[in-house]
Amino acid sequence: MNSDLSWRDLLERKELLTVTKQMIQNDNSILGELYPVLSQAAQREGFPEKDLLLLFLIICDYLGGMMIYFPKGRNLRKVIKRYAVCAEFNGKNAKELSRKYGISLPAVYRYLKDGRELKDSVRTETQKYRDHLPFSPESKE
Repeated sequence: MNSDLSWRDLLERKELLTVTKQMIQNDNSILGELYPVLSQAAQREGFPEKDLLLLFLIICDYLGGMMIYFPKGRNLRKVIKRYAVCAEFNGKNAKELSRKYGISLPAVYRYLKDGRELKDSVRTETQKYRDHLPFSPESKE
Protein backbone atom coordinates (compact mmCIF):
# COMPACT_ATOMS: atom_id res chain seq x y z
CA MET A 1 0.00 0.00 0.00
CA ASN A 2 1.27 3.46 -0.83
CA SER A 3 2.46 5.15 2.36
CA ASP A 4 1.76 8.57 0.81
CA LEU A 5 -1.99 8.08 1.09
CA SER A 6 -3.68 10.31 3.63
CA TRP A 7 -6.07 8.99 6.27
CA ARG A 8 -8.92 10.44 4.23
CA ASP A 9 -7.72 8.58 1.11
CA LEU A 10 -7.53 5.33 3.05
CA LEU A 11 -11.00 5.76 4.53
CA GLU A 12 -12.46 6.31 1.06
CA ARG A 13 -11.85 2.59 0.52
CA LYS A 14 -14.88 0.94 2.08
CA GLU A 15 -13.05 -2.26 3.01
CA LEU A 16 -10.36 -0.29 4.85
CA LEU A 17 -12.99 1.76 6.65
CA THR A 18 -14.60 -1.42 7.97
CA VAL A 19 -11.29 -3.06 8.89
CA THR A 20 -10.06 0.08 10.66
CA LYS A 21 -13.25 0.38 12.72
CA GLN A 22 -13.09 -3.30 13.70
CA MET A 23 -9.41 -3.05 14.62
CA ILE A 24 -10.04 -0.05 16.89
CA GLN A 25 -13.14 -1.58 18.48
CA ASN A 26 -11.29 -4.83 19.22
CA ASP A 27 -8.27 -3.05 20.70
CA ASN A 28 -7.81 -3.89 24.39
CA SER A 29 -6.22 -0.54 25.19
CA ILE A 30 -7.88 2.79 25.87
CA LEU A 31 -8.54 3.12 22.12
CA GLY A 32 -10.97 0.23 22.26
CA GLU A 33 -12.78 1.88 25.15
CA LEU A 34 -12.72 5.42 23.79
CA TYR A 35 -13.91 4.87 20.23
CA PRO A 36 -17.34 3.39 21.08
CA VAL A 37 -18.02 6.28 23.47
CA LEU A 38 -17.08 8.80 20.79
CA SER A 39 -19.05 6.89 18.18
CA GLN A 40 -22.23 6.99 20.29
CA ALA A 41 -21.78 10.71 20.96
CA ALA A 42 -21.16 11.38 17.26
CA GLN A 43 -24.27 9.43 16.31
CA ARG A 44 -26.34 11.34 18.87
CA GLU A 45 -25.04 14.66 17.51
CA GLY A 46 -25.46 13.69 13.85
CA PHE A 47 -21.70 13.70 13.21
CA PRO A 48 -20.82 11.31 10.34
CA GLU A 49 -18.97 8.23 11.57
CA LYS A 50 -16.49 8.41 8.71
CA ASP A 51 -15.52 11.94 9.83
CA LEU A 52 -15.27 10.76 13.44
CA LEU A 53 -12.95 7.95 12.38
CA LEU A 54 -10.83 10.38 10.36
CA LEU A 55 -10.54 12.74 13.32
CA PHE A 56 -9.80 9.81 15.65
CA LEU A 57 -6.98 8.59 13.38
CA ILE A 58 -5.49 12.08 13.09
CA ILE A 59 -5.48 12.38 16.88
CA CYS A 60 -3.86 8.93 17.20
CA ASP A 61 -1.30 9.89 14.58
CA TYR A 62 -0.39 13.07 16.42
CA LEU A 63 -0.67 11.92 20.05
CA GLY A 64 0.34 8.29 19.57
CA GLY A 65 2.90 7.19 22.13
CA MET A 66 2.44 10.24 24.35
CA MET A 67 1.18 10.13 27.89
CA ILE A 68 -1.49 12.80 28.02
CA TYR A 69 -4.05 13.98 30.52
CA PHE A 70 -7.67 14.74 29.71
CA PRO A 71 -9.52 16.72 32.38
CA LYS A 72 -12.79 15.34 33.71
CA GLY A 73 -15.85 16.73 31.98
CA ARG A 74 -17.01 18.79 34.96
CA ASN A 75 -13.61 20.47 35.27
CA LEU A 76 -13.53 21.18 31.57
CA ARG A 77 -17.06 22.63 31.76
CA LYS A 78 -15.94 24.99 34.53
CA VAL A 79 -13.05 26.25 32.43
CA ILE A 80 -15.29 26.65 29.39
CA LYS A 81 -17.90 28.52 31.46
CA ARG A 82 -15.25 30.90 32.77
CA TYR A 83 -13.95 31.47 29.27
CA ALA A 84 -17.49 32.02 27.91
CA VAL A 85 -18.26 34.61 30.59
CA CYS A 86 -15.10 36.50 29.65
CA ALA A 87 -15.77 36.22 25.92
CA GLU A 88 -19.39 37.38 26.24
CA PHE A 89 -18.75 40.28 28.58
CA ASN A 90 -19.38 43.60 26.82
CA GLY A 91 -18.74 45.96 29.70
CA LYS A 92 -22.39 46.26 30.73
CA ASN A 93 -23.85 42.75 30.94
CA ALA A 94 -22.40 41.32 34.17
CA LYS A 95 -25.88 40.79 35.72
CA GLU A 96 -27.12 39.11 32.55
CA LEU A 97 -24.11 36.76 32.53
CA SER A 98 -24.68 36.02 36.21
CA ARG A 99 -28.22 34.84 35.43
CA LYS A 100 -27.29 33.07 32.21
CA TYR A 101 -24.56 30.96 33.80
CA GLY A 102 -26.10 30.59 37.28
CA ILE A 103 -23.24 32.26 39.12
CA SER A 104 -23.05 35.18 41.54
CA LEU A 105 -22.16 38.68 40.41
CA PRO A 106 -18.88 38.58 42.38
CA ALA A 107 -18.06 35.33 40.55
CA VAL A 108 -18.61 37.08 37.21
CA TYR A 109 -16.15 39.79 38.20
CA ARG A 110 -13.68 37.20 39.49
CA TYR A 111 -13.93 35.33 36.16
CA LEU A 112 -13.33 38.60 34.31
CA LYS A 113 -10.32 39.40 36.46
CA ASP A 114 -8.84 35.98 35.79
CA GLY A 115 -10.05 35.94 32.19
CA ARG A 116 -7.28 37.94 30.64
CA GLU A 117 -4.70 35.59 32.12
CA LEU A 118 -6.77 32.57 31.06
CA LYS A 119 -7.08 33.75 27.46
CA ASP A 120 -3.36 34.40 27.27
CA SER A 121 -2.60 31.02 28.81
CA VAL A 122 -4.96 29.13 26.49
CA ARG A 123 -3.58 30.92 23.47
CA THR A 124 0.01 30.21 24.51
CA GLU A 125 -0.59 26.57 25.46
CA THR A 126 -2.56 25.65 22.35
CA GLN A 127 -0.27 27.44 19.92
CA LYS A 128 2.43 24.78 20.22
CA TYR A 129 -0.14 22.15 19.21
CA ARG A 130 -1.77 24.21 16.47
CA ASP A 131 1.65 24.77 14.90
CA HIS A 132 2.01 21.01 14.37
CA LEU A 133 -1.45 20.18 13.01
CA PRO A 134 -1.45 18.72 9.50
CA PHE A 135 -4.21 21.23 8.62
CA SER A 136 -5.16 24.76 9.53
CA PRO A 137 -7.80 24.89 12.32
CA GLU A 138 -9.24 27.99 10.65
CA SER A 139 -9.75 26.31 7.26
CA LYS A 140 -13.13 24.82 6.41
CA GLU A 141 -12.39 21.60 4.55
